[in-house]
Amino acid sequence: MENAYAIMIEQSTQFKALANGTTYHLEPWGSFGYYTVNGTLISVGVTFFSPNGMAYINADVFMANDTVQDVNFANSTYYFG
Repeated sequence: MENAYAIMIEQSTQFKALANGTTYHLEPWGSFGYYTVNGTLISVGVTFFSPNGMAYINADVFMANDTVQDVNFANSTYYFG
């Protein structure tokens, strides 16, 4: 299930624009988050990490309509590796 969401995000125009040709990757310890309301899955948050671990791209996939939303980029001085 998670891989399908990751692929959906990676294929989005928003992700491609933010990645700007850099290959981002998933980390098993922190790439997926789940938002539920009353036991119903509302969205899946996915975090992709840059090769040096100093930047990341976050995105949400909303279950109601399988859309990718809230794609954003962050640069950090903290190493996420």
